[in-house]
Parts: sequence; C-alpha cells; structure tokens
Amino acid sequence: MEPPYLVHERRTDQYGYASFDGNFYWIPGTKRYDVKVLQYSGHLRIYHRRKLLGEYEMPSEGVKNEKIYPEGQSKPKHQPKYRKKKQFKKYRVAIGKILRELCRQKDVGLLEGNAACDHLHLLLSVPPKFSIAMTIGYLKGKSAIRIHRELFKTKGTLFGRSFWSRGYCVSTVGLDESIIRNYIQEQDKHERNQEN
Repeated sequence: MEPPYLVHERRTDQYGYASFDGNFYWIPGTKRYDVKVLQYSGHLRIYHRRKLLGEYEMPSEGVKNEKIYPEGQSKPKHQPKYRKKKQFKKYRVAIGKILRELCRQKDVGLLEGNAACDHLHLLLSVPPKFSIAMTIGYLKGKSAIRIHRELFKTKGTLFGRSFWSRGYCVSTVGLDESIIRNYIQEQDKHERNQEN
C-alpha cells in the first residue's frame, strides 16, 4: 500500500454497503463485515482482514447519498428470496383482499391501494392509538404469514422465509390527499410507460 492514506473503520450493512463520507460503497459478495477504508487522494480501497475487497474512484466534491459500485461490477439486485415478480402479479388480487381484511381487524382505513408487479402503494388512515411502525409491521408480518399459508400452500415452519422486503416508505398526508390518491391510481400507467 502506497502512503499517504487515511484509515477509517466501517461496518457494512446487510446488503453489503459501507458508508463513507456521505456515500455508500457496495462491496460484492459481502454481508455484515467490519472493513477498513483506506482513503487515498483520488480513490478508496476497502479491505477485510487484509484482503482487498474493492477499489473505488472518489466522487466529485459535493456528491452525497450516492451508491457507488466497483468498476466493472453491475448493480446488485436486492430482493427477498421468496418474492418473484411473476408470483406477485399472479396473486395481487388475493394479496389485496388479505390486506383489506387485516386493515379491518385493526380499524385501519385502507383508502386507496395499488399493487404493482413487485411492490404496493397504500393510502391508509391509521388511528392515533397505533404507531406507523406498528401498523406496517402488523400488515407486513401477518400478510406474509397468510400469503405463505393460503396462497403458496407452505407447510410446516415459516422460519427463514419472507415475502416483503425489510423497508418501507411513509409520508403523512394532509391537504394533498387528492394528489396522493391520483399518484397511486396512476401507478399502473406509469409502470407500463417505464417498461416500454
């Protein structure tokens, strides 16, 4: 290793990204590692136990929140093991029914919904006694169990199986509710335009 360089210690997330200087560097083939980031004047090198995992060009000044990949590597596809686009398309009506039933059980209003080929857009009215995290956790957890049992006919334990990805995006809606409703309704058309 040629000096001068600065050494920074980082830990990768579950998808293999190490955050450094406001950006996220993807390390192929890794999960949760403690890594050393060696910062040179124009590039970075990332090591784990003295093994070089990747070399990256430094982004230009002011670039933040970017995902940066090693040269010659394609972007990773992060998708849960048991969720495939074909399956989601095939079962989207049944999944919608399951979600409506779960919302009714908790007095959560499902005002608008649209199931795309691999994700959902929902406009929910959540009572103040429930937190958003609890509501989403309940919907994702209980629906995943029912999807595996009722739609996929999974027998035995569901340990290690998942249907939904780990995250979710939430925004509170006030005066712009009609705009959000319109956005959700237009998602099918938007996806068709992107595929063409």
